[in-house]
Amino acid sequence: MKGLFGFRKLDMYIGRVHKRRLWSIIALFACAIYAVAGAVGGTTFKTYAAEPKVMVTDYSISGDSVTARENFELSVTIKNTATKAVSNMKVSVYAENGEFIPEEGAGTVYIKELKADSEETLTFAMKTITGLEEKTYKLMVKNEYEDRYSQAYTVTDTLYIPVVLTQRVSVTDMYVSGGAVLGEAIEITGSINNQGTGKLYNVSVEIESDYVEPQTSYVGNIEPGKSGSVDLISKAVRSTPGNADGNIKMKVSYEDQQGKVKYEEHQISIQVQEPVYSNVEKIKEEQPKVDSRVVTCAALGAVVVVIFIVMGVRKRLRKRRNHYDEGII
Repeated sequence: MKGLFGFRKLDMYIGRVHKRRLWSIIALFACAIYAVAGAVGGTTFKTYAAEPKVMVTDYSISGDSVTARENFELSVTIKNTATKAVSNMKVSVYAENGEFIPEEGAGTVYIKELKADSEETLTFAMKTITGLEEKTYKLMVKNEYEDRYSQAYTVTDTLYIPVVLTQRVSVTDMYVSGGAVLGEAIEITGSINNQGTGKLYNVSVEIESDYVEPQTSYVGNIEPGKSGSVDLISKAVRSTPGNADGNIKMKVSYEDQQGKVKYEEHQISIQVQEPVYSNVEKIKEEQPKVDSRVVTCAALGAVVVVIFIVMGVRKRLRKRRNHYDEGII
């Protein structure tokens, strides 16, 4: 029994020795791998944090929209949403198909460092190319930056820029037909011309004056280079003093593609005359007419009077004749 107990102690000792050596071997093997990897790659191992997020949080353009063939300013706000700073940031703006180009330079801005949870607003001077349609175009904002371990990142955001075409209106050939006379209807005609590159939507014309009744006429949509006709019927309600001209204010309203209403005002000269009855036939027509029954009664009365007069004359002649005959006898 004593000899058996001694062998068990020896086995336990040998087991503990082997375990220590095993852990030592594992540690040496790990160190060897680390050293070899460092020697081969020329770098040391690094542990990276979560990827930093830099993004566009807001943007604006000068004015409500961009007009084709004109310059505009683009303001972009960029924010670092990470908990660590980023550095060596390059911000670039460009259009997918070159619809927008920088007014000068390359359209890039360099930022040395953007701290955690901070933002930066950048301004770019841009211009549009010729031949654009009236619609919304994409503008890309590309952010290239590094984290604190010099790890490079690239993030691209998309902006949407509405482009409108130039709207220009002219009014020609305005005419007040026939000369205006107080109390009579007048017709006002003319043309609304679209001299711009953009379509005119829902064109209408309204007239206001102290001398004619207010009226409104709907013209409709007018394509670039085309004209719409104005035809208004109103009534003269007040004469102009002497030979002086009165004014009619004509307001032309129209909309752009976004439905924004625009106005233009024009003046029309007018003379409203008092009615003059120089035509004799017209004066006769204006005189009151006598009732035909009255004329008939008057004629019958005259006939009756004539009959009585004739009968009275004949009676007197008969009496004289009788007296004359009696004297002869």
